[in-house]
Amino acid sequence: MAGVHRRITVSKDSLLGPVAEYYTDDYVVWAHDGEQDVEKLCAHWPRARDVMLHRFVLISDKAECSARTRSFLLGLGGYLEVYRYGIARRKDRRIRDLALLVDRAWEIARETPAAGMGARWAAPVSPAEAAGD
Repeated sequence: MAGVHRRITVSKDSLLGPVAEYYTDDYVVWAHDGEQDVEKLCAHWPRARDVMLHRFVLISDKAECSARTRSFLLGLGGYLEVYRYGIARRKDRRIRDLALLVDRAWEIARETPAAGMGARWAAPVSPAEAAGD
């Protein structure tokens, strides 16, 4: 599998100060083996300390959108959510924030020369240009 990862810190505060702090890990995966990887993730993904939610969005070229959820220690140890998402399809409300980013990145990659690498990477760069001279 290949993709990107981000970690979001969630803090709960009160008048007396911080009450709790935990994390949400998001993974956007564009190279995967489909249902095989979904099964592997659901069966073998370990829970992590202070991480309440692991969200995987597996990008697919099919029109399907599906979701699977797994809880760790009846939800006390967090959750694992695996979504299959087709580009520019109807968005599941639980991944709306990631779906908008994925759709926009897909548009930029389609419009950019050299398979999404940008014009700077399409042409050879001399050592002087790379050094900024």
